[in-house]
Amino acid sequence: MGFVEAIKTCFSKYATFSGRARRPEYWWFFLFTFILGLIPVVGVISGLVCLIPSLAVSWRRMHDIGKPGYASLLGLAGLAVAAVLFGIGNAISPEAGQIGMGIGVIGVLICGIVVIVWLASPTKAGANQYGPEPGKEVDVDGVFE
Repeated sequence: MGFVEAIKTCFSKYATFSGRARRPEYWWFFLFTFILGLIPVVGVISGLVCLIPSLAVSWRRMHDIGKPGYASLLGLAGLAVAAVLFGIGNAISPEAGQIGMGIGVIGVLICGIVVIVWLASPTKAGANQYGPEPGKEVDVDGVFE
């Protein structure tokens, strides 16, 4: 799958959170949204337009490696934990708030790295609970080829 095909696929599956997406589909669309994000004004508009397809393709990408789609949101969970640690620490003292934020930032980094590793992982061959392997056809006997 090439750059243009990946973009077409992601927009044609605008809010499709079921199924699977191979690495090229995810990473080409990621590159597309990253490049658009570098352009002032266009970046803001494209960010809003591409938000749902970006979430959907990352969700499908997790399915492709056999993980639940919500695993792609692990980074957001880390961010929430950082905010809570900062809030609790800050309620105790400013120094404790800084320590809490530091621990939270480390957590966010770890969660982000885990998600990136998962997104970069190879496709799990064959069908899984999320559907057939992308690009593989099903014959009349239900055998994946």
